[in-house]
Amino acid sequence: MSVHERKRAGGKRVYQVTWRDEKGRQRAETYLDRRHAERRNAEIADLRWDGRLYTVDAGTEPLRDAAEEWWTDHVEPGLAQSTKESYAHVLDVHLLPRLGDVPLRDIDPGGVIELQRELRRDRVGPAMTHRVLMVLSGICRHALIRGRIDRNPVQPVRIAQPRRTRAIHPVAPATVEALRAYLREHDDYVSATLVVLLAYAGLRPGEATELFWRDVRERTLLVERARDVLGVTKPTKTHTIRTVRLLEPLAADLREWRRRSGAPGVDALVVPRPNGRAWTNTAYRNWRRRHFDPAVAAIDCGPIRPYDLRHSFASLMIQAGYSPWSSPLSLVTHPPSRLTPTPTSLANSRADSELSHLNKSSKGGAPRVIELPEAASGDTSWTTTRWRF
Repeated sequence: MSVHERKRAGGKRVYQVTWRDEKGRQRAETYLDRRHAERRNAEIADLRWDGRLYTVDAGTEPLRDAAEEWWTDHVEPGLAQSTKESYAHVLDVHLLPRLGDVPLRDIDPGGVIELQRELRRDRVGPAMTHRVLMVLSGICRHALIRGRIDRNPVQPVRIAQPRRTRAIHPVAPATVEALRAYLREHDDYVSATLVVLLAYAGLRPGEATELFWRDVRERTLLVERARDVLGVTKPTKTHTIRTVRLLEPLAADLREWRRRSGAPGVDALVVPRPNGRAWTNTAYRNWRRRHFDPAVAAIDCGPIRPYDLRHSFASLMIQAGYSPWSSPLSLVTHPPSRLTPTPTSLANSRADSELSHLNKSSKGGAPRVIELPEAASGDTSWTTTRWRF
């Protein structure tokens, strides 16, 4: 290993670092000034001393190549299809067009801050900016584990957490009952059953459409799988198997629906599609557009999404006096470290609980608020003759 001064045509002086790699091949790198050349020579000497000379070229690959390896090792094997599509959009639209050709070891915290500025200049929203930086951090962390770089350049950068811009309004049972009644009046028992599963069992749509009759027990529902956007069975979002209390009004509706549908076997779906095929993202969106949204418009209850019905189960349990960290509510929520109820609201400071998932609070910020109706003050929308706790 040594540094040699060379004179190029025109009299310009450059400095060349030479060494032999672990296979005995002669290698050389050229620098414009002696200081950088001597620094590189010392770095190579340290690598040889540590027995890691093979990493001398680590990080010279562009971010595009590192992203391919990260995708193969991390994304492809274990993430849901919807997550893959989200990451692919981040890579193709925002990250690789800006940094795809930059060598991995040339990305530093200053470059990450500049990326944040560029995304803001291009009017990329806070949520997407956060996702772009999280994907970049994942790629760099994977490269760090593989020994391609010696630090994650995203880690020291303060990344603004996206703030929720839409309040959470749990759907009152009276509204759920009106939806159910409208759908049943129009002989749409599939939709009526799906609505009550979302509202009175707290299931996610992908879990409700992957529920089999064998999962319907005497007093509980077994939730151990879901469907992705392509209709493929996958684990639940939290990769856990759980049971949910089967409330009597929901149990009665399920018994009636099973009788009406010809008493299907235990291996049949509780809520099948009309053609008998598996639910896909397209089928679910079509169901919402053709069945759910017209029913919501017909009862004139304001804008409601199907996922909003899931919020109602946790609210019902709280209205019934259940502690948010005790059964059965703990089957919908993760145990929170602190929960402060007020007459008309519920504040939760832990971002990893399900209630805070409904209304996430930012790191170190004030807790978000979930508005809950006040049944005790005469709000009859939260009482119905079908419900007895």
